[in-house]
Amino acid sequence: MRDRSTSQHTPRLGFGFTLIELLAVIAIIGIITAFTLPAMSRILEGSKVSAGVNTLVTAVATTRLISTSQQPPIGNGIDGGYSGAALIVTTAAVGELRVAVNDLQAEDAGGNRLENFTPSLNGYSDLSDIDFVSQPSGTRLVGINRVGGTLEFLEAPFAIRFDENGQLAVGSRTEDGNDVPTASLMVHYDSDIDGDYNIGTAPGSGGTRPTNYDPAAFTPSFDSGEEKNTIADFERLEAVAGVRVVRIDDDAADPFNDYADVFFSRVTGVPTISRFPGRQNP
Repeated sequence: MRDRSTSQHTPRLGFGFTLIELLAVIAIIGIITAFTLPAMSRILEGSKVSAGVNTLVTAVATTRLISTSQQPPIGNGIDGGYSGAALIVTTAAVGELRVAVNDLQAEDAGGNRLENFTPSLNGYSDLSDIDFVSQPSGTRLVGINRVGGTLEFLEAPFAIRFDENGQLAVGSRTEDGNDVPTASLMVHYDSDIDGDYNIGTAPGSGGTRPTNYDPAAFTPSFDSGEEKNTIADFERLEAVAGVRVVRIDDDAADPFNDYADVFFSRVTGVPTISRFPGRQNP
């Protein structure tokens, strides 16, 4: 009688699969991976925009809350009225969001208090007990204002400003049909960290945004005393109504992939978010 224990059979691997079955499984996994990797890549890239939006919305909500809670006491001996807080959006080279409050003692290079100008000007200084917020890597923030039914885009730096009542205060370069921003609506910020505020109204004067401003050409410098970077060559920042959060692509020839537009309610500050995936240029 033939011993069944010695009969020939197809060799199997120790865990119960034949070599052919294992190769088939590997092939199937490879096919699935080929289909899913591009989709996963798009999801991961899209998360950069989502992270940028979440960071921005949180920083704006914090700024609005601070705008109504930092008012100086009545009878403090300072002329002028408190004008709220502003979120300073720095250049991409610095990559920070800075919460700043209205500084009633802000002065220009001549020692003149900004609050005493006519109309009154608004100087802002960084809130010392709040750390700067880092913008998510791979994103770029572009300011948006609506002017005459069209959108006006502004490269950073710019500001998102709330008055003492927590209402959005917007100022545009082209308001009232001219190229000079309305002075009382601007956010004056000590961008070069020299201790005073440049209020020049001529484009490129050091106060107002240069006509052909190129943020990529600006190199920030670090001030060890203040422990922060300079952010631009001008100090009168436009207050915007919204922000476009753009994903920066690795392809330098085509740097914009997808973006989200975030607009803030003038009364409540609540954001309205619109997402636009695909290659778009602001």
